[in-house]
Amino acid sequence: MLLTPVSLELWTHRLLEASGVPSSQALLAAEIFRRASLRGLGHHDVSYLPQRLGWLADGLVNPVPQLELVSEGPAIEVWDGDGGLGEVLCSHVTRRALELAGRSGVGYAGIRRSNHFLAGDPYTQIGAEQGFLVVVWSNTDAGMAFPGRSHRQIGNNPLGWGLGTGPGALSADLCLAYSSLGNLNAMAASGTEAPPHWGRGPDGVPSTDAKELLAGAVEPIGGPKGLALALLGEVLTGVLTGGPTLDEVSPGGGLRTHNQMVLAFDLAWFGGKGVIEDRIVSMKRRARQDGDTDRLPGDRSRAAEAKARAEGLSLPATLEATLRDWSDRLQVTVPES
Repeated sequence: MLLTPVSLELWTHRLLEASGVPSSQALLAAEIFRRASLRGLGHHDVSYLPQRLGWLADGLVNPVPQLELVSEGPAIEVWDGDGGLGEVLCSHVTRRALELAGRSGVGYAGIRRSNHFLAGDPYTQIGAEQGFLVVVWSNTDAGMAFPGRSHRQIGNNPLGWGLGTGPGALSADLCLAYSSLGNLNAMAASGTEAPPHWGRGPDGVPSTDAKELLAGAVEPIGGPKGLALALLGEVLTGVLTGGPTLDEVSPGGGLRTHNQMVLAFDLAWFGGKGVIEDRIVSMKRRARQDGDTDRLPGDRSRAAEAKARAEGLSLPATLEATLRDWSDRLQVTVPES
């Protein structure tokens, strides 16, 4: 099935709204799913929508969260998310951080008692298009071992950062493990082997089998240095917001116990969007020359987005069938291919 980005966003919005999410909040989430899907990764995108619909149907996620402002200052806000959809709640604090940064140059907004936020890149795009540098970070339920261990002790704590548009864009979206669980699941399904340094099976022995790594645990990128960054993520997302950290985040998805933070920098306070993008263009040119490479972080995703906008988004047959089933159940019209 081939869909335009607008059709995919509209379908997502209708499914979420039919699941009890208020229309305005469903629109926020649908935008995140659309932006994530345009990256062409095959995971951490609309493929996660059936999971979200299941959570809503089973009452595991609050469809109508009552957001509460817990604390505030000239450039900071901390919110309680009341267990709502992560895509809704992280969208909210993204916009709050942009508002705060517009007043003070820099703004921090954090939210506790959230859920899985999908991916960092969609939120950084929202800020980049408006002339901001955005850093977004989430803690997660334990999916990563401490260096040399074989059982899960800390979240892989994904983060994203980005600024600029067009040739002046630069961004990254990553987790702090050698692989996200979503990527490992895709590798296990395809039979793709992992590098031997990624992690260990449940027996504690290093393994290249993605299924073994899923049963055991992957390790932090760079060993102790990656662990240090993951702990920084716990501080910025959980400690500062008063939310759960480490083993306090519920296993099996972290339902209602994820936390996110967004840090925004208004480029107008640093010379202006045009000036900063010119500097980025210059830096990228020199980085490609010095590194003898045509690819920098974010390039592949932006190329995939341009292709998808021109040719449409292709849904795998299994995902299409699942979304059609949900559409029948929720009495939502399926868009034309």
